[in-house]
Amino acid sequence: MRVLTRLPLLLPLVAWLCALPHPALAQGGLIRERRELPDDPLAGLGEDSNGRRPGKNQNKTTKGSAHCQLDPRAADGNVIGDLRALLLAARHAPKAVPCDPSQIAKGDLRLRIGISGQGKIERSEILGGDPRIGRLVLDKLTGQTCAPRPQGGTMGEIILALKAPKRSG
Repeated sequence: MRVLTRLPLLLPLVAWLCALPHPALAQGGLIRERRELPDDPLAGLGEDSNGRRPGKNQNKTTKGSAHCQLDPRAADGNVIGDLRALLLAARHAPKAVPCDPSQIAKGDLRLRIGISGQGKIERSEILGGDPRIGRLVLDKLTGQTCAPRPQGGTMGEIILALKAPKRSG
């Protein structure tokens, strides 16, 4: 009850204190003048040795080139070798490769991968599809490992479906 009786006396005091300029807010403290920002967020960054700014046009492809998506799947989902090869491809194979419509016309890429009991690739071969893309994928997989298998090595066959790039426009 005492607070309510003193409230009319406190309100003018609080209003007077709020009207005073605060030293931390005045003259470049917490509140500063509004300034214009550039449209390009990378405008303040310098250029690299090639004269390009970092992050600028890094993912653009040249005209006429496209990247096809690679979608791995096992040739037979019931064979342990196919599943081990699929796991290896899903983890370590490239997700997209440069390609053109003539390479897509050759069909899906079929690979046979031999994996040792220690989980290392022992041998590999291209069974179908574009040999250039097959070699690129096998080069990425060479030296990669998967989980060891005490029962010994396996031979697995995988299919990497080539998906055409989406056309913009």
